[in-house]
Amino acid sequence: MPNTPLPFPALPAFQLPLLADEAGLATVRAFLVHRRLAQPDEPLALERPGASNMNCVWRARLPGRSLILKQARPWVEKYPTIAAPVERTEAEARFYHLASRDPALAARLPAVIDHDATAHVLVLADLAPATSLETGYAGTTRLTRPELDDLAATIGRLHRLALPPADAAGLRNHAMRTLNHAHLFDLPLRADGPFDALLDSVTPGLAGLSRGLRADADYVARVSALGRRYLDHDHPHLIHGDLFLGSLLRAPGGEIMLIDPEFSFGGEPEFDLGVFYAHLILSGHDDATLARWLAQTVGAAGRDATFTRHYAGVEIMRRLIGVAQLPLARPLPAKAALLARSRELVG
Repeated sequence: MPNTPLPFPALPAFQLPLLADEAGLATVRAFLVHRRLAQPDEPLALERPGASNMNCVWRARLPGRSLILKQARPWVEKYPTIAAPVERTEAEARFYHLASRDPALAARLPAVIDHDATAHVLVLADLAPATSLETGYAGTTRLTRPELDDLAATIGRLHRLALPPADAAGLRNHAMRTLNHAHLFDLPLRADGPFDALLDSVTPGLAGLSRGLRADADYVARVSALGRRYLDHDHPHLIHGDLFLGSLLRAPGGEIMLIDPEFSFGGEPEFDLGVFYAHLILSGHDDATLARWLAQTVGAAGRDATFTRHYAGVEIMRRLIGVAQLPLARPLPAKAALLARSRELVG
């Protein structure tokens, strides 16, 4: 897997463990005691809260409470050969700090219990028994209309959040945007096909579809221009930056919770709206649901529908022929149809 050529700091001195063995438990216990989050003699159990793409994540169970520990290491946790900025933890903490100024938004986010900036560790309130929406890619579950409306209202509040100029200036998150730019707008469409072997291992023949798209000079040029817009323009809007089903949890009451905003920055709301529009398509939601999302988020807020669709087209493309694969059990013809949809949306 190709590495992203960016300069990143060395490994932090403190590391969350990879195993929940005696040594791992001792490491986490020492950390929690040091941060005054636990007593030395308290019972402690560790478990994985689910698959994690970007970070090392543990659930720490203590008497009467449960904590989520997230650490950014200088690589993508799922793909250790891909370098990633450790300051993504600070970007996530900043997002929670700013968004939680709105009580309605705070109710849709995990509370920050602690933030060790030196070790790049966030300690968050556990949202369990909320469950990930990522299972929606299997095509067995759909967002209900109330859930979609709830999410649309939350994202609308996020994008309307008043950011003082002093805060907006610190929201560039340039290193993470550079990483995301590479995997959204650049690497999947490179002529040398850096992901061809991966693609054919996922779906035989997918690399061939990728080569066809990469040969479309007009499409590649449009994606490249959109990538420059994403990377080089700052906006006074706080956006999540990676709004897909894996960044959403369904609470027992049906509320949709937002997590994992490490790609957040001061950007175009159309980016968030388009990315999620793409994931509604990828997860098989019907045309009425797609239209409702656009009406409630783009139309109601006066956002740019053209750029929303352009970003959606790029997100579909990178999720099919890039490294950030989704659990999509689709045959090759279905993926070909989705890539055709990407061409249509990009224009």
